[in-house]
Amino acid sequence: MSLPVVPPLRDALLAAAVCSALPAAAQMPSPKEMEEAMREMREQMQKLTPEQRKMLEQAQGQLASRAAADSGDDVGVPRRDAARIAKVPRAPLTGAQLKAYVEALQPKLAQALSAAARQRAQVIERALQQQGGDVAAKLAAAANGLAAWGAWPEATYLMGKAARTSGSAQDLNNLAALLTMQKAGHAALPILITLDARYPNNATILNNLGQAWFELGELKEAERALRLALARAPNHPQANATQSYIEEARGDRAAAQASMRKAIAGGYSEGKERRLNKLGGRLAPGELRWTMKLPSDALGLSKFVPPPYAMKLSDLWLLPPSWQSFREDVEAMREKYTAQGAALAKQAPWLADAALRGPLTAKASRMSQLSGDDWMRRRDAAYGAYTDAIRFEQQERKSLESRLAAIHAEGEQKYRNVPGGYQYDYACPQIRAAITQYLEASGRRLDEARRGLLDYQRQTTNERLYYAQFMQSQRSFEYTVIQAKVEFLDLLRGLALNVNDGPGLLHQFGNSCLKPDRPGKSGGKLADFDEINCQHIVSFTVPGFGRIDVRCNRMDTTLDPIVVPFKAQWSEDLNKDRVLSASAAVSMKGVSVSGRGEFDDQGLARGGVQVGAGVSTSVGAGPLEVGLDASATVGIEFDRGGITDVRLEGDVGASVSSTVAGAGTQVNTNLGGTWSWNAGASATASGGFDRSVF
Repeated sequence: MSLPVVPPLRDALLAAAVCSALPAAAQMPSPKEMEEAMREMREQMQKLTPEQRKMLEQAQGQLASRAAADSGDDVGVPRRDAARIAKVPRAPLTGAQLKAYVEALQPKLAQALSAAARQRAQVIERALQQQGGDVAAKLAAAANGLAAWGAWPEATYLMGKAARTSGSAQDLNNLAALLTMQKAGHAALPILITLDARYPNNATILNNLGQAWFELGELKEAERALRLALARAPNHPQANATQSYIEEARGDRAAAQASMRKAIAGGYSEGKERRLNKLGGRLAPGELRWTMKLPSDALGLSKFVPPPYAMKLSDLWLLPPSWQSFREDVEAMREKYTAQGAALAKQAPWLADAALRGPLTAKASRMSQLSGDDWMRRRDAAYGAYTDAIRFEQQERKSLESRLAAIHAEGEQKYRNVPGGYQYDYACPQIRAAITQYLEASGRRLDEARRGLLDYQRQTTNERLYYAQFMQSQRSFEYTVIQAKVEFLDLLRGLALNVNDGPGLLHQFGNSCLKPDRPGKSGGKLADFDEINCQHIVSFTVPGFGRIDVRCNRMDTTLDPIVVPFKAQWSEDLNKDRVLSASAAVSMKGVSVSGRGEFDDQGLARGGVQVGAGVSTSVGAGPLEVGLDASATVGIEFDRGGITDVRLEGDVGASVSSTVAGAGTQVNTNLGGTWSWNAGASATASGGFDRSVF
């Protein structure tokens, strides 16, 4: 028996030439393969139409822009701004004072926007006013949607309008967070100081309070608030990241490293990992958490079960037809998918369609890389066990040959003087017993090793494909799936060629002792693979704005008629500097909250918010709606490139089925009233926003 040779799973090489997706170490192509891929890519480039060339150039330009933006994300500790700090009132505001303060912010919010941004925001405001209904909720939802899309100036203006109308703690917190992320922390602090007094120990408010003080360079106050936030939410991504900067500034690199590790556990981004590396740390495989459930069998590989190895005498004539049928099915299926892969690889347009950066591309790529050592370890163990089983079978066969030779020699000696001499039939009991002993020992050992090898291949194939769907375009992922199918069939093909099969044994040891006592039966037809479809991970319906779908490899924004005319105009602003990092949390239980508002002086006495029946009234909960329990949330991490991580917390994770298997529940939420912004440090104020007016 020879060990089956299985080619390594590899991403589509043409796509890899332009994609940002990085294969795991175990998947890296050889230099020869890379050279061949580059040759094919050059040939395909010659076939591109002018329109396709333009698309590819634009894609490469976007990659370069993203890389340039990521390279400057080290904010450091801001210099203390004594002038702005002196303007901040330290005492909480009464309801009337808070209302007057928010009223006074409105003209300044309009003034802070560029003329074009102000016009866009006011058009949306007028349209929502004309719609009627709960205008404040629609304004807040539109603001959340615009911020998630990257239009921070317009979002801040609309959130100011929402907070002015509703007076709710939720809208006020979000307005303060948006102001802080655009380096107007001094304008946010009066709101946050007041909310902190009314809702002590709330992780969302405390983080935003700490971020606002940090933006002013008031590190003592910033650290006090951030530590309180971390006491409530130990892995808070933004609080830990900013705390890390403070700890490094005072020379405690070990603490700075530990805080950045917690920030990464709370929400991954490449910038955070670069920051950890700069502090002298390296991310270990177990530290990066993928909160969405991985599929157990995305391709349906468990349906491919080869016939068993021969373990008893009757198997020698019963199993061969099943193995023959299995071999034929594997060959036919392999030919089918090899042809599909070759046809897809020849389609030049898919090169320009290759994925660039999706919402979870960086995290999926890093998870794949960090899993590489584990995949290699499991591969070595599986193939090592199978190799040992083959050697064991070979040794057992030699032992069987020796035992049979001894039986025949003994028979020749015993019947040397009998007319006709020794006949095999005379030793049938001993021959059958020896062959049965060999079959039981070698067959079971091979079967166990084969199960381990197939389990390894199924598990790693599922994991690699799961991460690949976040790293590639639909076409390149389709090619990768086809390659994975061919690889799995290659493994089955090798196993089918290494069978301790009946015909071989009957030929080698055949005699009248091994006559079949009943006819053999053919095996059933092999099932085909399951199809993998990349579906929605999470969808946000935003009244007055549209819909945001965070998919495997991209974020799709479906705008409603209010926003459609301004899509092209926004594109320029979205390519400018934006907030460095932020996070948001969305309630997945559809909790409804009503309150008299923070502008009511009674709010200070009774916490401001009335919570519906069956919902926790804990005022310390976070990071969700102020005053609500965050037991079931979706957390979303942002940086200047958009969404970088989606976290499913609490019991939400159990209700979300595998996105790779295409058979499940779509997480869907309405942004109205349940979206909480957690501010983060900003390297550069958002384009189109002038903080100096405050």
